[in-house]
Amino acid sequence: PPPPGGIRSILRRSRRDFRVSKLIPCPPKNPDFATMSMPTNTASKTQQAPAARAATPRSVLNPGRQALPSTVAEPKAAVAAGSNSTAVASAQSALINRAENELLRQKLRQMMTGLPWRLYLSLRKLSLSYLSKEQANTLYEKSIDKIQRRARGNPTTLRNGQVGAAAQCPYKHPLLKRTFELNNSLRNATNAEFAWVMQALQHSVSVEAYDIGIGLARLLIDNDNQLSSAERATVFQHIAATLIACGQGDEARRLAVRWAGSLPSNDVIASLKISLLPDAVTGDRSAMILPSGKLNALRMSTAIQTGRMSPEQALDFYFDRQSLFDSNPQNYLCLFNAWRKVDLTLATTFFNKFTGHYRIPPVVIDAIGDNVLQGVSFVGDRRLLDGPLVSIVMGSFGGAATLAYSVGSLLQQTYRNIEVLVVDDQSDDDSVRQLKAIAADDSRLRLFKSVNNQGVYNIRNALIERAEGQFITFHDSDDLSIPSRIETQFHALITSGRPLCYGRWIRITPDGRAVFFRDQAALRMCVVSLFAHRDVFRWIGPYRRSQFGADTEFLERAKEAIGPDGIEAIKTPLNFGLWSDSSLTRKPGIEALEDGFRSPARRQYAQSAFLQRLLGHDIIDDREINSQLNQHGMLREPSELQALTPASLLRST
Repeated sequence: PPPPGGIRSILRRSRRDFRVSKLIPCPPKNPDFATMSMPTNTASKTQQAPAARAATPRSVLNPGRQALPSTVAEPKAAVAAGSNSTAVASAQSALINRAENELLRQKLRQMMTGLPWRLYLSLRKLSLSYLSKEQANTLYEKSIDKIQRRARGNPTTLRNGQVGAAAQCPYKHPLLKRTFELNNSLRNATNAEFAWVMQALQHSVSVEAYDIGIGLARLLIDNDNQLSSAERATVFQHIAATLIACGQGDEARRLAVRWAGSLPSNDVIASLKISLLPDAVTGDRSAMILPSGKLNALRMSTAIQTGRMSPEQALDFYFDRQSLFDSNPQNYLCLFNAWRKVDLTLATTFFNKFTGHYRIPPVVIDAIGDNVLQGVSFVGDRRLLDGPLVSIVMGSFGGAATLAYSVGSLLQQTYRNIEVLVVDDQSDDDSVRQLKAIAADDSRLRLFKSVNNQGVYNIRNALIERAEGQFITFHDSDDLSIPSRIETQFHALITSGRPLCYGRWIRITPDGRAVFFRDQAALRMCVVSLFAHRDVFRWIGPYRRSQFGADTEFLERAKEAIGPDGIEAIKTPLNFGLWSDSSLTRKPGIEALEDGFRSPARRQYAQSAFLQRLLGHDIIDDREINSQLNQHGMLREPSELQALTPASLLRST
């Protein structure tokens, strides 16, 4: 069930808890926040003497309202200044001693019960230090106003299309709202059946319900003589996307030829033609411009990859049309692709033009080698920052070749107060030995080993419960994070007022090619970078026990629970993801490729998960989806974890 007060209450609490820190420069280490935030009385501002009010700074936990008592204000001020003075230590000790007094315990219980809920959110974690968990939960429920649950429509009537036209839509998620509207309008689709089918097909592509969409697409193809040229032009991109996703690219190509006279000249159609006919791509410079006047980055990258555009031709084109690259920094990755095997220094210059737009430190690439990410490093001065503990969760299977740079990129974050929890999932290489060697030099690394191989999402579920951080995020064992990733996400979460955030990434092949996708972009949404307060994961979770795709399902559930504007999408690329044959998105049987193809297992999982969010668990329960995954051999059983790190080295303080 959702936490009392709703999901946004978690973030309100977090913002007030840590506003005092404001990312304290480190060293020195900051005192423990839990023992520094405890008020010792509930005297109102009007009851304090004038001298006391003047000497007491504005409350950090409740700014503009009741000021903190001096016994707490002084330590707070010292913490904000990064001080570790004797006064702070003595005040901290005094608070701890008082808490051990039973009389104070009783007073605390009375105070918490009647405390304004905004202030209580900031103090809830303190109650766990002074009260039992049961007592704290009881006070939590009494102190926070209940948010009324929105009325949900009856899933059965929704499924049967019996919802009236005036019925209020019960969904927050835009895609679920659109489904509700389409189902609600089906009764009125009398003289405009094909118009409704075209809208439904477009929506099926949006929610990746391709196995539903393929039936709609074939209905339109078989009756194309009843479609006008304008209707063909509108619906072709959705038909082609559905056919490609279902592995029927040849039929999409034949349809493109048959409808050639009806297809408009726009960016979407131009990009689709490259996916359908990659062998027809030439190095013709005039074809490198989209109808909108933008660079056709997908065509240029494909021409470079196939050898139809030489590095020198790509450079000449850049000199002639530099504005095309400056207007969209992703396009510089085309030049990086062209020169990475010819002149690595020049290629790195173009790569840094891309990263520099997002204020990422300059990159140095030592060599391409077997895996370009192994030779990537960042240069420049780094401001080391501190704040509340952030837990980074990572699973690893057969990652001996990538663990050094992957884990190293986390331990070198500018945000220092982190713990990195890594599980070796029964690897058959020397991954464990490498991890132990890294942990010997940095006690922030916590190591575990699966008793049986269980998959990344079972590992995440287990480590979310073991994580000690106030905030949790994730990382893949073959990816590389930029140095400021955690700092960027923590700052975005606290300042945006949203309870969850994620960033973007670029996918890079082992030989250094930045991958462009059918939408002309190399930057993609990075679901693995989900970052939130631990309570958010415990409310919306757990992750499904799937071999793949459970993070996307988790994010979609979060969008429906929180609302479309409740998630912060950071535009900065935070990760460089390895796009190799060992990646789950390229593994045969569960692949999701850059041209839009989705394996049958992925299509079925995505569609079933969407329908469950739409219709509810009483119609499509987890057992049905898990059974489908099990039929494909993609449902994983959880396993116990064995800790490999001594208890004294679990985390760095």
